[in-house]
Amino acid sequence: MQAVGFHLIDHVVHGWDVARSLGLDHRLAPELAEPALRIALSVLDAGRGEPGAPFAPAVPANEDDPLHRNLAAVGRAPG
Repeated sequence: MQAVGFHLIDHVVHGWDVARSLGLDHRLAPELAEPALRIALSVLDAGRGEPGAPFAPAVPANEDDPLHRNLAAVGRAPG
């Protein structure tokens, strides 16, 4: 089940990456926001920022935007 959860996070984060690179707006479906955030927040901070680590350290987020909260939890700066 954990592997499926990480695939969800990959889709959320990389969907945003692609949309941003193309200059498109990207919204996270409301029914995905909380499950994805629970998974993103469960990623341990240990080893983040190390070479080869899958996630950077968490960054501050806009608390009103579920997508930004998900991105910030895995170290992406949504702004």
